Amino acid sequence: MTQPRDETIDSLKGMLVFGMILSHVAGLISSHSDGAIKLVWLITGLVTFSGFMFSFGYACQLAYFSKTRSLVAQRMLITALKPLIAFYLSGIYWRAFVDQNLTVKGILKILLLRDIPPFSEFLIAFALIMLVSLFLFRPIQHIVAHPSTFWLSFTLLLFTTFLPYDWIQFSPLALLIGTTAFPTFPVLQYFPVFLLGAYFAKHRLKRDRTVQLVALSGLVAFVGFYAIHHQLPSRFPPSCLWILASIALVDGYYQIAQRLPSPHPLTTLLRLWGKNVLFYLLISNILIFTFRGAYAPLDLNLFASVGLTLLLLFTLTFFTTIVVPQPRAIAPAPSAARPDSLLSSSR
Repeated sequence: MTQPRDETIDSLKGMLVFGMILSHVAGLISSHSDGAIKLVWLITGLVTFSGFMFSFGYACQLAYFSKTRSLVAQRMLITALKPLIAFYLSGIYWRAFVDQNLTVKGILKILLLRDIPPFSEFLIAFALIMLVSLFLFRPIQHIVAHPSTFWLSFTLLLFTTFLPYDWIQFSPLALLIGTTAFPTFPVLQYFPVFLLGAYFAKHRLKRDRTVQLVALSGLVAFVGFYAIHHQLPSRFPPSCLWILASIALVDGYYQIAQRLPSPHPLTTLLRLWGKNVLFYLLISNILIFTFRGAYAPLDLNLFASVGLTLLLLFTLTFFTTIVVPQPRAIAPAPSAARPDSLLSSSR
């Protein structure tokens, strides 16, 4: 019997797409001097990447970890290849149009991951976490199957945020475990959020009180840290408080996504964005980088930044409507997720 598609994760990803593009608009097109923009920058910075990791883990559990490794290994490699290529395109475009200093040697450094251009580093993280998941396929299956092993692994991984990041200078290694040399979204430190998404999918959880308690405690500690030190916990590289506070916001987004009315024009639009994450993130980067390379930052307020973000999203949505869809020879099983397109939704 065919099961109805669960589009909650699509809605969640659509919200995250809007937030990431807004943060890039605020960081690259706007001078982000407006106080409201700074607050939005903080919120989107906290929730967006962790939200994608949660969604990615959720989809991978349904598409991959619920099967045997031999059956899905090739698809996982293809899934990893797509954000890797997107990183290369985005990074080379940044060096060419924003820095305006692209050489053959520079291209080779990007291809070899010796140069990680800004506002593109999140793309390579998606590729690497898929490769790590393929390598750790069976341990992940065991971890998410049992609450005790999940929470033990979750806790141990959080302790990796206390590694001496300043010792790491080799950029490919920094992408895995973090560094103070340049901004990264290291796989190791964000892996608890990825596992959390897989854990929710494995047990079909709509909410989990233990997760909410841990995350809320982290958020309170995050606010307390800022009140005492008058500075935010570290984001690059991520601190334990940053990870925990981000999970609190991800859970909030997840709860909202479950309650969005359907059918509804807004929900339909969010799900459309959520089903085409990689397209929206890559092409919006290219458009924003083009503007940044040609013009100085504008003094935009939050209202104007949101308007420009929506203009970008609607433009890209129009692009998707003029692409002729390719028919599928064989329909996928309704119970499986297909994250062959990055962060694809559950089914």
